[in-house]
Amino acid sequence: PTASGARTGTLSVTDNAGGSPQAVPLSGNGTAPAVGLAPTSLGFGNQPLATISASVTVTLTNTGTAALTITSFAASGDFAATSTGASACPTSPATLAAGANCSINVTFTPTALGARTGTLSVTDNAGGSLQTVPLSGNGTAAPDFGLAGPAGSQNVKAGNTLTFTVTMTPTGGFKSAVGLACAGAFTGTTCTVSPASVTATDGVTPQQAQVSMTTNALVIPPKGLPVPAPPPVWRWIPLFFAVLLVALVPKMRPIRVRLGMAAAVILLAFLAGCAGSPGASKGPAPVTLTITGTSGNSTHSVQVNVMVQ
Repeated sequence: PTASGARTGTLSVTDNAGGSPQAVPLSGNGTAPAVGLAPTSLGFGNQPLATISASVTVTLTNTGTAALTITSFAASGDFAATSTGASACPTSPATLAAGANCSINVTFTPTALGARTGTLSVTDNAGGSLQTVPLSGNGTAAPDFGLAGPAGSQNVKAGNTLTFTVTMTPTGGFKSAVGLACAGAFTGTTCTVSPASVTATDGVTPQQAQVSMTTNALVIPPKGLPVPAPPPVWRWIPLFFAVLLVALVPKMRPIRVRLGMAAAVILLAFLAGCAGSPGASKGPAPVTLTITGTSGNSTHSVQVNVMVQ
């Protein structure tokens, strides 16, 4: 048969007998495999970059009247096709019986932002091979989050507590918990974050946390700030001569004179020890706090400058 279904013909014999030609009616039924694919197109919608979508099933049915031999099937572009398990589609030399069906699973893994297209193609021995199913999807930014703090420098008086807000903003439908921590407080200060973890359960709404920096009344400046310098050598010269004068005074001088000179020597020693260069500035002590948010392999941070006065 050259086509499926009922086929007819005639066997004719031409000879010298009466009634020539003689004829014999012929009939038969042609069988052939045929392929039906459902659905006839697949749309995956939005999918974050470099992530694999849930699989979608394409059902292949042999709608013909003969066994179907599938040579191969494949998906192009950012799409992949597999067929496993009890409903797997047999490939040559195995065949799919007439009326039977099997499943091909298609997934979408976008490699770029925006619209992505591809084709599921099936090669077989049915008429019209190869059969195709158009595929489409949209690549979106991978789920992530951003962290933001207050604008500008913050001020706090020593002994008081500074409180400000940090905001975690989800992007790409990010719904995971983000742990928050504060670092950078020096001796005499503490920094805490409450709550220590925030979650945007809807993947859209920004979440906030309070950062508190507590200082002691006496704040020790961080390493690197100026410290008092020792007094210069020349300030000890008067003391040297005063001691020398006391030593040279004759012992026969009245005791009150000697006591007065001793007192003068003690006063000069005190003044020399206290006459060093000015100590560290009592101006504002700068602090840079770093608030870090962590979720899995994703980490973001924001820095906040604080002046402790």
